[in-house]
Amino acid sequence: MFKGRDLKFLKLLLLLLVAAIGAAYLYVYYQNKPAPEIAAPQVKAEDFPEYFVLDRDAKKLSSKTDSSSEGPRIRNIYLSQVSVEELAKRYGAGMIAPEWQKSFEKITPDKSALFSLRKRFSRLGVSISKNEDGTLLVLDYYPRLNFLDEN
Repeated sequence: MFKGRDLKFLKLLLLLLVAAIGAAYLYVYYQNKPAPEIAAPQVKAEDFPEYFVLDRDAKKLSSKTDSSSEGPRIRNIYLSQVSVEELAKRYGAGMIAPEWQKSFEKITPDKSALFSLRKRFSRLGVSISKNEDGTLLVLDYYPRLNFLDEN
């Protein structure tokens, strides 16, 4: 039926077919394989640097830790009797520490302010707004940003 050269050709064709099917299987397998879950670093409320609060008399209303798309976060909320304008001036002037650089600032006419400060691989989000009982100060501290884990 098949002789010499034809038999070798059929064997080679069969070998290539098996290799192609194997490669296709591996490709589909690795495309559908779920990415390994990487546990986010855990942070504790005690890890929040108190020098972030530029009103020493502010009353802490709440403190919580969670994970966000940016990384682990510590959120502290304070009630201050210092005006929005004065707190905005303090945070805008970089009074936290010299190594914290302001990367965003927005002060709105409706007496609220937003700031974002960075230091190496950390970020501090500051939100200041008028409240019926005083000034609400929300500080979101990200000790380690997630973009570091993508490399």
